Amino acid sequence: MQFLKTNLDLEKHKELSNLVHKAFEHVPYALCGLSALIDHGFTARKADSMWILCPQDSRKNVLSWAAASGWEVYGDSIAVPTQEGIRRVKVKYVESGFQALQRVKSSNSNATVISLTSQLDNLAAGYLQYRREGNEGPLKIIESEIFWILKRMRALRNEKNEKIDHRFLLTFLSEACFSDFTQRHNHARAQMALAGINVMAAQAKYRAAASLREHNQLLKGHGMQGDVAGKQEGPSEKMNSSREEEKGESSVPSTQQPLEQSDARGGNSAGRDLTARKPPRQPKKKNRPPVEWV
Repeated sequence: MQFLKTNLDLEKHKELSNLVHKAFEHVPYALCGLSALIDHGFTARKADSMWILCPQDSRKNVLSWAAASGWEVYGDSIAVPTQEGIRRVKVKYVESGFQALQRVKSSNSNATVISLTSQLDNLAAGYLQYRREGNEGPLKIIESEIFWILKRMRALRNEKNEKIDHRFLLTFLSEACFSDFTQRHNHARAQMALAGINVMAAQAKYRAAASLREHNQLLKGHGMQGDVAGKQEGPSEKMNSSREEEKGESSVPSTQQPLEQSDARGGNSAGRDLTARKPPRQPKKKNRPPVEWV
């Protein structure tokens, strides 16, 4: 099969999107990747084919509806006849996570498209992968697309007062991605905030997590890792740990401090019971004047 290799302009993209929707409107699907970005208005890169995403358990239904439309299937590629020739539609099947994606209707066709929010989260997963691999080539492409989405979100926020649902940004706002991306790009926090992302909440959350890790390292240094460092602390406990570290207070229990102080003075603390109660103080004798004087 010879697929067309010319780029899809907006009208050709619209035609192909409508054909895909007509065939697969009865199965869960969504335009994804570069196809979704183009549908949202991205023009920096072009495509000669289209990508759609489907859950793995819908594979048989996708193949059935493609056959019902008279389309030929080659592995995960479907040959879709258009007015100018045969276009390639690539299908990506996922085992899980499809239902967690935010899907919206296309702005220029009848197709279903992954939202900008879910597309941003999907790019974040690719960002983390290429960062681990140290592959700068595709990493720069992903970074440019991330900033384009943030800019587009800002425009939609100003024009249509569209708000971001943070539940669909679990990867992008994860500590691994958020911390690394904002350190790599100094202006990233400002761009996120302008797009409507709650940057302050993410910063506060990960600063508390970093403080907790430092607190656990401090305990480990005193041989006290145990259940103190490993237990799951609630928000209030994390706040207390953070405040103690900021003040420079020691987290060593008070029962150990007298022993360390005694050793520092050179005294012998062997055999001393640190938990025994001290005898009551005797009042000091005072020289009082004779009663006759009063």
